[in-house]
Amino acid sequence: MKRINTIILPLLAAAALSSCSKQAAPDSNFPEDRVIRVQASVLPSTKGSYTTGVLNKFAFYSVNFNDNGLSYIYSKKCSRSPISFVGYTPPWEWEDGAPLWKNSSDEVGMIAIAPLPSEYQYMSYDYFDHNGGNPGYKFQIQTAQSSSDSGSDLIGWCKKGQPSAFLNNDKKVNIEFQHLLSRLNLSFVLATEFNALEIPESDIVSEVAIKNTSISAFVQSLEEQGELKLSATAMSSTKADVSAYTTGWTSVTSKEDRCRSQWECILVPETGANITISFNVNGKPYICTLSGKTLEQGKAHNLTINVGKDVATVGSMTIAGWVESGSNSNLETE
Repeated sequence: MKRINTIILPLLAAAALSSCSKQAAPDSNFPEDRVIRVQASVLPSTKGSYTTGVLNKFAFYSVNFNDNGLSYIYSKKCSRSPISFVGYTPPWEWEDGAPLWKNSSDEVGMIAIAPLPSEYQYMSYDYFDHNGGNPGYKFQIQTAQSSSDSGSDLIGWCKKGQPSAFLNNDKKVNIEFQHLLSRLNLSFVLATEFNALEIPESDIVSEVAIKNTSISAFVQSLEEQGELKLSATAMSSTKADVSAYTTGWTSVTSKEDRCRSQWECILVPETGANITISFNVNGKPYICTLSGKTLEQGKAHNLTINVGKDVATVGSMTIAGWVESGSNSNLETE
């Protein structure tokens, strides 16, 4: 039965294309072959996690509100091949195919998300619908993060409307991924006491961790003021220690100046969170706590910690946009 379906599907698609070609599309940007093509980027891109340059696979869910929903996986097979969709739409499985617009007038909804969920083939557009009473997608950050792994950087995009609301001048769906979690940047400023014997040339800060913090979130689509958004909400029942990763070390030339160690990690957005940071300097353990802090979705939270021989004190936490860096080139289908 599976083989029969695989054979029938191209015939159905061909028939649909044939009937479509006889109709005049009211939208000049609507593709004549009805193929859904996308152009994707990560805004803003950031070091240590997702950038446009490393975005090579994501789940893409589409629904026509006058028809059934379809789910696809968008992937780049190799550097010389065009980016393509691999669809999982029961009862058919597409090995090499492309999703199609039904027409240029029906209202549709689209959601894209990365990293690729392990259960992507069982999910659909409605899976994320908070207004429809669905629980959403459960995402968990890594407890040991690194600058070379984007597995904890959840990014997403969603939109609702007629095809004309999605299509750019190249007749492609313009997907601009946003960061759905929070980023914590830590700057350890070391007292001149650490320069007493000699100025350290390499980083003497180690084992930086955020203690007993939320590591899981529900990701849902929320329709607010006519705009469809993806929102990540912490699951307070799931907590663990999260290890940060180093992003830089600044030594000094004078014993009167202070060395600086930079670390970062990605955390689940939370309101009224208690942030406890543990770390070692020259093997000596320290611990600092901030109470009642808010970790905003899609924002970078910058915190300075002044470290002396016997005590560490924390400054105020500032919130800024996600730091931009990396490639801004676009990924496109076909």
